[in-house]
Amino acid sequence: MRRWRWFLAPPPRLNPCEGEPISRDVTSVQTKAVAGLVWCVALAVCFIVGRAVPVLALVDLGFHELGHLVTYFLPWELITAVMGSVMQIAVPLGLAAYFAVKQHERVSAAVCLAWAGTSAWGVHVYVADAPFERLQLIGGDHDWAFILHEMDRMHAAAGLARAVWLFGFACVAAAIVACGWEPFRVARVERKAERQAQVAKVAASLKWGM
Repeated sequence: MRRWRWFLAPPPRLNPCEGEPISRDVTSVQTKAVAGLVWCVALAVCFIVGRAVPVLALVDLGFHELGHLVTYFLPWELITAVMGSVMQIAVPLGLAAYFAVKQHERVSAAVCLAWAGTSAWGVHVYVADAPFERLQLIGGDHDWAFILHEMDRMHAAAGLARAVWLFGFACVAAAIVACGWEPFRVARVERKAERQAQVAKVAASLKWGM
């Protein structure tokens, strides 16, 4: 029996004529969904209490610096400055889109979406600090202090930071909902497949009995 594709696309149908059990695959899917939910809740807790996620924050920092690096050759310093924050959110969002659209893996996509939410939390802290520049940086200028100063929008730092926080919250909340719903969705698909298998068995027995 083919393995279930259990995320965005509906899973392959069980061959009713074979009547193979599907409980093992369903249990595996539900276990993955519960594990994904635990991860999403853990990331949500870090988001709500305002704590950087251990290790993952360093990964975010790496992608942040990569965003600066890949745009360093551009003549526009504002683009180079903003791309650090953009990159650290765009990478987990891109992974979420890849798992959802290409691999049809809902739980993996949800975990990456929650990661994007925590990364947005880090960006919101950075933006809010622009008027004060109190954060200890690893080197260089304060990106958002430079950006908002150049745009003469330093007074908008708090509002922009709030908008980034709300975006991150939406990502984390959507990830939790997706993982929480997955076991129920899979159970419903299992019941439907079992009914189809029973109908197919009855139809096959009637056919051979004629």
